[in-house]
Amino acid sequence: MRGLLLAPAAMVILLGAALGSADAPKDAKDEKLTDEQFVIKAMECDHSEVERAELAKKRSDNAEVRKFAETLCSAHEQCRKDILKEAGDLKTAVVAGLSKEHKECMEKLGKLEGKQFDRDYLKTVIDNHQTMIRIFQGEAEHGEIDSLRAHAKKIVPVLQDHRKQAQKLKEKIDS
Repeated sequence: MRGLLLAPAAMVILLGAALGSADAPKDAKDEKLTDEQFVIKAMECDHSEVERAELAKKRSDNAEVRKFAETLCSAHEQCRKDILKEAGDLKTAVVAGLSKEHKECMEKLGKLEGKQFDRDYLKTVIDNHQTMIRIFQGEAEHGEIDSLRAHAKKIVPVLQDHRKQAQKLKEKIDS
């Protein structure tokens, strides 16, 4: 039975579908997640962002989209590492795979090509970053662990910038 104990966040036990989808409710800024819930949801969003960015680096014909995907991949990989570090001794489990919704999104994107791929990919970046902004703002305002709260506060402007870059790139592609 000892094999089922959860390790500290730095030695995360990865599970399939803890706490459901990473998408927060529309009024998530009013939702107060526990620090554990924040870590789980943030890690799932970061993981899905990295997976989609990896796909975009391979599938997009647009050099700007590929470069932006590379930026996102690096930034969200670092964010995942930082969250684990800041979680310290917090005992929790983190989702290893993608939620059903994110898997379906990846399948849909995997079937697209050219400008349609770029449009849909950038729309998912915009949507996922909006969700992440709500989650991180909630942690920045309501988190109980000082280091996680400070990290969330530091990351919100980065997420807002990523969303803004994705919007501008999508507008450019749509025109």
